[in-house]
Amino acid sequence: MKTLKNGFLMPVAAIIFAVAASAFTATSSTEEVDYTGYLNTTSPCSQPIACAPSGIDLCEQGDQQAFGKYVLSQTSCPRVMYKP
Repeated sequence: MKTLKNGFLMPVAAIIFAVAASAFTATSSTEEVDYTGYLNTTSPCSQPIACAPSGIDLCEQGDQQAFGKYVLSQTSCPRVMYKP
């Protein structure tokens, strides 16, 4: 009985571990992430400038701060962007 229990438990544990590990490596969205910053002018997200998704200094052009999109299909720019 003990060998039957160990013989069944190990493969089941391996499958559970593999499924859990693959859940962390899979991406939830198929869209690309946009790292372009946009200035808030009269039409939002229309004037692109080079920015980065992380950093220390905010991405700005002149006195205007740039914001970015989380995914390309967004029509608004809620993401804070940083200098590249």
